[in-house]
Amino acid sequence: MSAGRAPQTDLPGYADGDRHGWLDTLCGRLERIAVGKDAEQLLQDPAAPGSRRGLVTLPMWAWVPAGHRAGRKGRALHGGTLMLPVRIVWDETALTRVVSGEPTAVGWKGQGQGRTLRGSTVLTASARLRDPSDTLQAGVPEVLNGRPVGARLLRKQLTDLVEDGRAAWWEVVMDLEPWVDRSLRRAVSQMSNEFRSATGSTDPDAVPNGHIVTLSETSLETISTRLLLGSKERAGTVERLINACLRQNFSNVDPLKFIRVWLSRDALEAVRAGVDDPKVGAKVRRVMEASGATTYKDLIEAYNAIYPKDQLGIGRAERSILVGTDPMATVVNIDDLEVDQDHGRDHDPVLLAAQPPEEAQDLRSITDRAA
Repeated sequence: MSAGRAPQTDLPGYADGDRHGWLDTLCGRLERIAVGKDAEQLLQDPAAPGSRRGLVTLPMWAWVPAGHRAGRKGRALHGGTLMLPVRIVWDETALTRVVSGEPTAVGWKGQGQGRTLRGSTVLTASARLRDPSDTLQAGVPEVLNGRPVGARLLRKQLTDLVEDGRAAWWEVVMDLEPWVDRSLRRAVSQMSNEFRSATGSTDPDAVPNGHIVTLSETSLETISTRLLLGSKERAGTVERLINACLRQNFSNVDPLKFIRVWLSRDALEAVRAGVDDPKVGAKVRRVMEASGATTYKDLIEAYNAIYPKDQLGIGRAERSILVGTDPMATVVNIDDLEVDQDHGRDHDPVLLAAQPPEEAQDLRSITDRAA
């Protein structure tokens, strides 16, 4: 998805009855990743000699009309309703080998978008291929067939699926790169507002008023790369996000919201670390604003009365109030950032169409389910 603006008339997947354009692409790539991972496992478990088998890919998603709780992301650009995904959970893995002449019935279920889906699909390996769209239950085929092949061709097919899954992985990473950038800039804006609210009401001679949080473009790029690609010590947030999406059943949250909340949380943590903000920094600033403390002594006393276990001292109190300095940064007005001040509305029309209304929800209430 492009990070820049795009004319609404040129956006595919946003007309009445269409699958949500961006989610359709994302869900397709997640399915390819899951299939590739299963193919890698099957390559380690060779099929029994003498039997011809077919590979059957089990769809990860059913698509249903958006309900009223979906918000703007469920509305077509020019009126009408978009189709949104429901994660299908199978009794088998995403990629299954089926022995020729031995059809197998596999159960599945899905819950999301205010719906509960359930059914069974017959997996076959027959030379007479059947169009799976002939018979559907809530968008899931009643019969799925894989053309039976010998061991050598089967291995070739599995190898191709592994490579395709890896390609899909990088497609998701590149697609999320502008999201990471926007999340970081939004986090800078959020922290700037925190400092401005907390320190603006104090006596600058008693508690020095920190400048607005700033990070240089070089620092933002470094943090963005670390979130995207990780390091030798730890996987990047995008890698962990993709793995979490593969595990999630999305019964309580759709993939789009899940991704936005995850990236917002990790971007804010990264920016806090980038300006040397202590873990208690946000709480210290809230107490400072609420208490009206005008000296560090008053601030520490007010804080420790509420959070005695934190044992706040002068060191962390100062670091919470004085913004860390990035030597390559220039002080900027947060109103000049390319992020709206409500921390949840991009100028990208794709995101505008997709943006859920409940952005104030606690970040960890969703992402903790992926742990």
